[in-house]
Amino acid sequence: MTVAMMRVADKLDSYRLLADALGRLLADRATPPWRLLVVGDGPARSAVEQALGPLPADRVCLLGAVEPKALPAYYLGADLFAFPGIGEDAGLVYLEAAAAGLPVVACHGPGPSYMVAPGGGLLTAPTTEAFAEALRTLLEKSEERRRMGETGRRFVETERSLEVFRDRLRQGFRRVGLS
Repeated sequence: MTVAMMRVADKLDSYRLLADALGRLLADRATPPWRLLVVGDGPARSAVEQALGPLPADRVCLLGAVEPKALPAYYLGADLFAFPGIGEDAGLVYLEAAAAGLPVVACHGPGPSYMVAPGGGLLTAPTTEAFAEALRTLLEKSEERRRMGETGRRFVETERSLEVFRDRLRQGFRRVGLS
C-alpha cells in the first residue's frame, strides 16, 4: 500500500521510483506475488498513472482520494507500506502506517528518517535497486513484517503520539521561559 498526494517534483519522483522497483520485482520470478493499492490524487495523477502503467493492471489499484476517516481500514488490510518519500520533510503517512502495525519501506531523508521507527521498517538509498531489494525482503519474510509492524506501532504510541508531542512542547516552552 502507498498513500501520497499526486504532485509534480518529489512526489512524482517517489511514485516513479516505486513503479520502477515493482517492475524490477516482476522481472524476478522468485519474488512472492504482490498487489499495490494506491491511495491519493492530485494534479500529477496522469503522470503517476503513466509511471505505474507498465505494471500489470491486475496488480495495481489506484483508489484515488479517500476520506481521512476511511484510511485506517485500508492500512489494516495491507501487509506493508511502501513510499520512497524523496524530499519529504515530515511524512505523516509513515506514522499512520506504523500505527496500523505496518512495516514501512522508504528512502533515507529528513521525513522518513524521523518518522520511521528504528526497526519498524527499512530505509534505503533512493535507487530502484535498493528499494526493490527492501520490498523483496519484506515480501519474503512475513515474520519480519510482523515484527517490524509491531515495533513501528509501539514507536508511534511511545515516541510520536499527540500526547508525547504535547509533553515535549510544554517542556520546550518551560526551557525558554514561556510556561
